[in-house]
Amino acid sequence: MNPRINLFLVAFLSCLLAFSIFADAHDYETLEPENISHCCKALGSPGWTNNLTHVGPYHDAAIELVITTAQNCCQKCVENSDCVEWYFGQNMCRHAVERGLLYKICSFPLLSQLYSSDSGVIRCKDGCYKPHEPHKPHEPHKPHEPRD
Repeated sequence: MNPRINLFLVAFLSCLLAFSIFADAHDYETLEPENISHCCKALGSPGWTNNLTHVGPYHDAAIELVITTAQNCCQKCVENSDCVEWYFGQNMCRHAVERGLLYKICSFPLLSQLYSSDSGVIRCKDGCYKPHEPHKPHEPHKPHEPRD
């Protein structure tokens, strides 16, 4: 065989091997569509608007390294009844929860994210669910019906 073809094949197969190792290491598993809340279906959903009330709580927010997509980060926040808002960037998922601090996360104004990251508010007046609104993590959102 031609040495150039051999070199090309070695380089190509090496790249293919490296990609398969990288993909396996990042575990690109996604949740089934029926297990995703209406808050987190896609960018633009009520809980995935790339807005946050305040960026301060993320300095001490719990980091979820096993979550590898913004959609899963959002969904995990929906499933955690203490999670107020979420942020996903640089392959890290962070959830902000009320920790009895002097300030309340929801008392801050809503800010647009300027960075190349995903985020959303789940449990504030501007979020997908209103604070303390009962819901199941996977149930479709039903608008409040007017009372007679």
